[in-house]
Amino acid sequence: MKGFILLLSVLVVEINGSLVESHAFSKDLQRAVRHNDFVIVIEGVRRRMIGIPSPDPLLLINFPDLDNQFKVHLLEDTGTIKLTLVHPDGVWCEDINLGSELQLLKNQNKDDHLVIAFDQSGHGGSKVTVFFSCIGKGQVRMPFSLRQLKQKMKHSKLKMYHPRDVAISIQNQKSANSVLVDLNCQLEKMQVQNKIFHQNTLYA
Repeated sequence: MKGFILLLSVLVVEINGSLVESHAFSKDLQRAVRHNDFVIVIEGVRRRMIGIPSPDPLLLINFPDLDNQFKVHLLEDTGTIKLTLVHPDGVWCEDINLGSELQLLKNQNKDDHLVIAFDQSGHGGSKVTVFFSCIGKGQVRMPFSLRQLKQKMKHSKLKMYHPRDVAISIQNQKSANSVLVDLNCQLEKMQVQNKIFHQNTLYA
């Protein structure tokens, strides 16, 4: 686990007083979206349940030329993750319930990670699979992939923002299972995760 999550010691730029941009992470994401598979890990999700609820997203990816964005919000009151994509044809959004783990273990740091796996191998959009605390929570299909939006930009590069109190890792050309193993997820949890994942797979 040591060294897996990059600390927020890299150069950052503050936006709106609460979100920051890491130039290093933006560059990593710029490279990652070129490939079919990549994973973003967000650490510190349960910790945000302890303090004052925040309207800020856990993650914001901006495509400046297009005025399009991909956002990941934690809705503290319902224990739900909201995925939103503002794309050329409108707005797409899906809610994924994190379940009892968010409330029952909100004061613990163990397995406090949200894993978002992107599969851009298909035509027209991409599949996004969400895991929380090592357990699969669902899969949705976005109408546009991040790679498609990146390819539409001509003059600027995508930028990624996040709150200061979460840690971000971008895993390039890695499967979700490989990342979960790196996160030291227990075999028993991963087996339960696979069962829940197949039962609750969602397609938008």
